[in-house]
Amino acid sequence: MENPADYGIPVASGFGFGPNEYGIVLARERRAMACGLDLGSVNDATALCIMESVESPEVDAQGNPIFGTDYIQKLTPPRYEIRGLRRLPTGMSYPQIIGQVGLALAHPEIRGAALIVDRTGCGRPTFDLFVAAGFQNLVGVTITGSVEGEKRDPDGSGFHVGKLQLVSTLQTALSTGALKMPSVTSMP
Repeated sequence: MENPADYGIPVASGFGFGPNEYGIVLARERRAMACGLDLGSVNDATALCIMESVESPEVDAQGNPIFGTDYIQKLTPPRYEIRGLRRLPTGMSYPQIIGQVGLALAHPEIRGAALIVDRTGCGRPTFDLFVAAGFQNLVGVTITGSVEGEKRDPDGSGFHVGKLQLVSTLQTALSTGALKMPSVTSMP
């Protein structure tokens, strides 16, 4: 077997520090940044949200690691922390918006983050401007009136997501404390 991951077997280095002398793999915290972009029009502002997903090693009440049946320490469900919200001035052209988003994504703390672009109102042509500008980790999302779950685009460039799913997911994250918003005074 050349690569255990090809057969669905977890590779220790991807989970944490590798197995200890007992064959147990301790987890380490996982963090991922993502930026969400809601494109505005001439009379509607564009909004950029910078969010971090954090999964921490799970421990019991005494601080002991909790392991799965595979002897790999479990991670907590992700919690999401809004790191920044920015509204761009109304009336900006799409090339200007692309430039501003590029500057934001060049920041060292969020470089390499996924950029999720709402392409519902502006459509595919505006999303294609981001593709042409060379943005990496780009995902397009089209919000639909469907009550179904998300569907992957046939070309693999993004998703179609029902508004009901978006709203209910947001409500759940807010009510369970999985989504943390900074105070208004701390946002740029």
